[in-house]
Amino acid sequence: MLVKCARPFEWMVVPEYQIARTGKNPLRVDAAVLDAFNLPRGYWEAKDEKDDLRAEVNKKFATGYPQTNILFQALSFQEFS
Repeated sequence: MLVKCARPFEWMVVPEYQIARTGKNPLRVDAAVLDAFNLPRGYWEAKDEKDDLRAEVNKKFATGYPQTNILFQALSFQEFS
């Protein structure tokens, strides 16, 4: 879905994208959508359907994950079968 949405803008989806932080280990989101200048336009984080999505989001935000232009998705493996 991300690739399809990014295509009309000629943006690319980069899996396992690292976000650098000064004096700390980088954060790693499941994917980032980058424009032609390699500027992040959005982020994607996938969570297991067994995870408490609200708790996982709060944990990620407390760690320093971006709080804008980020999509958290609870994946259901039944959706793919």
